[in-house]
Amino acid sequence: MPVKTFAVGELVSATDVNTYMANPGLDYVKSQTIGTAVSSVEVTAAFSSTYDAYVVVLAGGTSSGSPNIRMTLGASAASYYSGYIQVTYSTGAVAGGAVNNGAYWDLGGARAGNPSLIIELENPNLARPTSVRSFDATTVTYRQYGGYHNVSTAYTAFTLTPSTGTLTGGTIIVYGHRKA
Repeated sequence: MPVKTFAVGELVSATDVNTYMANPGLDYVKSQTIGTAVSSVEVTAAFSSTYDAYVVVLAGGTSSGSPNIRMTLGASAASYYSGYIQVTYSTGAVAGGAVNNGAYWDLGGARAGNPSLIIELENPNLARPTSVRSFDATTVTYRQYGGYHNVSTAYTAFTLTPSTGTLTGGTIIVYGHRKA
């Protein structure tokens, strides 16, 4: 459905409000600025029963190397399963890797000092396993990640941790998928 633009002073009917407010989309939940030379960032009050699915964006800032970004839900440090597929632009070579019953998800984001990542989550605040997807692109490769957390617990917080080094600056933004 196309987005309708309302003019200043225009009367908005109940039908328009109900139609445009009830349709699925992303709602801003919160943002958090990353400090200076931090080894991890906990984002609290990120998930609630308002949404079943979320998008988390890591944008801006720098890293002290080219770390992958790791994610954990709440204080859970077990039962993370994930895999990735990678394509190298210059050769078309395909590679992959996996984490089997790990302590975190390894979700990519390595960009030679400029980490960037979009993460999609389903069910983090429901008492059931949580699914995750992410992708990243560098000047050399493209990677697609996916996995699940095999614990039936509702979480409200998550932590992002670089695989090596530290993060400085940038923002973590959380959006919730509006329910239809």
